[in-house]
Amino acid sequence: MPARYAEGYYLPIVKTQSSADGTAALTGQDAHAWAEVYFDGIGWPPVDATPGYY
Repeated sequence: MPARYAEGYYLPIVKTQSSADGTAALTGQDAHAWAEVYFDGIGWPPVDATPGYY
């Protein structure tokens, strides 16, 4: 099963809701990693087993 490692940032909705203009600053504390699994006809959907991220 083809899979790959991906990384980026997790932006909780509360960060944009608490901002007057809808923007948020991301820091190293917002860094996040997840897996992506390839499915024919679909592509690479994320598969994140980290509690609280869905």
